[in-house]
Amino acid sequence: MAVDAAGARRVLVTGAAGFVGRVLVSELAARGWQVTAAVRSLPPAPDRVRGADYLPVGDLLKWCQAPQDLQGFTHVVHAAARVHVMHGGIEAEFMRGNADVTARLAQRAAAAGVRRFVFLSSIKVNGEGGG
Repeated sequence: MAVDAAGARRVLVTGAAGFVGRVLVSELAARGWQVTAAVRSLPPAPDRVRGADYLPVGDLLKWCQAPQDLQGFTHVVHAAARVHVMHGGIEAEFMRGNADVTARLAQRAAAAGVRRFVFLSSIKVNGEGGG
């Protein structure tokens, strides 16, 4: 497990309000990590994980293109994705909300010296049919 010079394990978790992200933020905070939960909008206080900081970022792609700095984070866990639009979705929006955001965030993390970038996705990416 990587730590910074002061011994802190600082992680930014995108998609922190989602199904997987909520559990991940809770578990990391319980294990002593310094967690920053990147969320579209600030959740109500009762829905926040004790011990985690919350960072409302709005549109994640726009946030990734702005000059915010990922310096100081030892890890980034990217769990945000555009999901739950089953029919009639526009492919460009899916690419923007998934592939473009992931690539930009990974580039920013590497430039900032983040030691580990973890990308999470779900089985849903494989579609509805059996394989």
